[in-house]
Amino acid sequence: DLHSFPTRRSSDLHIVEKQLVTVPKLTGLAMDDAVARLTDVGLTQGETTTNVVAGVTPLTVLDQQPKAAEKAEAGSKVDLVVQDKTITVPSVVDLPSDQAMARLLAAGLKIASVRRVFSRDGALGTVGSQQPNAGEQVRPGTDAHLFVRSRRSFIFEAFSGAAAVRQRADAPQQ
Repeated sequence: DLHSFPTRRSSDLHIVEKQLVTVPKLTGLAMDDAVARLTDVGLTQGETTTNVVAGVTPLTVLDQQPKAAEKAEAGSKVDLVVQDKTITVPSVVDLPSDQAMARLLAAGLKIASVRRVFSRDGALGTVGSQQPNAGEQVRPGTDAHLFVRSRRSFIFEAFSGAAAVRQRADAPQQ
């Protein structure tokens, strides 16, 4: 006695073939344009991370994965690295420390420390140097450090909203 099995005709079989598409070049494009280009070829936006590169317009695509010209399955995701929103650090050198702090805060920086450093040059109470330097492109909320001219030396440091002041010797620092 033979067992009977259902028979299938070749017309009943459906061959599923994965459709591959070429990943477009997205680097250098605005993020919105890059996402539109992905949609046009049947791909989707994957994970988006940010980075800061000097001189690049915010939300410009810096890198992608998979890379341009690679083959990917239709509907798959392309991860993007885009230029973060940045601010230009204003110059506060030679300003009184209170005006310097106000200008940096208004620009979107965070005052991390104000260090009074011994100086025989320049007006007392004015900023002798700053970090980050004027003209640098940084992320909003970046820590700023001011070095204020003084005949004494001490440090003001901000720690999660609290402040600690350490008095140092009156001797000049080298």
